[in-house]
This record gives sequence, structure tokens and C-alpha cells, in this order.
Amino acid sequence: MRIERCLQLQVPVSAAMIPSIHIDLATWSPIYKAHTKLQAQTQPCSAPLRPALPETAAIYLRRSISSCRFGSKMAADNTKTSWPEVEGLPGEVAKRKILADRPGLHVIVLPVGSVVTADFDIKRVRVFVNKIGNVAQVPKVG
Repeated sequence: MRIERCLQLQVPVSAAMIPSIHIDLATWSPIYKAHTKLQAQTQPCSAPLRPALPETAAIYLRRSISSCRFGSKMAADNTKTSWPEVEGLPGEVAKRKILADRPGLHVIVLPVGSVVTADFDIKRVRVFVNKIGNVAQVPKVG
């Protein structure tokens, strides 16, 4: 397993630019450094060692960018992701309505309280039904 160390690049840039970049040391060579137009001074920083992914030059930005939020912009193209109108209907009827709206989805009808995986799948909708077979929760993509 390769270990990457943290190198902090200090260049004369504005404060709005990225303050530090982590580069895998296996890809950081004096030849590359000589050919860059930025006259960077490297010095060790206080970040801990991290295992690197094989065959990658991982770059980590030490700056949180507030505009990168996935949940709020996920359905920006007005694709339907939940079906509150099927709550209370029989499970199979709800499944047909969901597939009529979005035919490419994999719709699964399950009893309430079923053990399911916690992963998120944009092509899956779980429909939870109560003991009499009616939809108990609003089905949504995931």
C-alpha cells in the first residue's frame, strides 16, 4: 500500500484560491516541478498520512465549497422522485403507477419493517406496505 504525504504549496495567489493541495508523492518529481510555471515552495504540513488509492494521484482540497450540495439539486430536471399520491393504495397498484411515471425504475414491494440495505440507488423505489397490503409510507427513489 502506498502512503501519500501532505505537501503544502505556497504560491502568490489571492486568498480566494485553493489554500493547499495534497499530491501523491509518487507523482511529484523534480522534473515536473521544474517545468511548472508556478514557483512553488514545498513544505510539510500537519495533515496525517493517508493511504492512497492504487495508481492514482489523489488531490484533496482543504476547502469546503458550499455550492457542492447533492441532495438539493438532485432532481433538477423535474424528474419525479417521490409518489405521495399512492400512499394508502394497494402495493401492486402503487407499483404500476410508479412504473407508469418512470418506466426505467426497479420497484420493490416490501412489508413495513423489512430489513433493507442503506445504499442509495437512483433506479430503485421501495414501496412499503402494511399487513393488509396498502402503501404505508410515501415511496421515493433510493
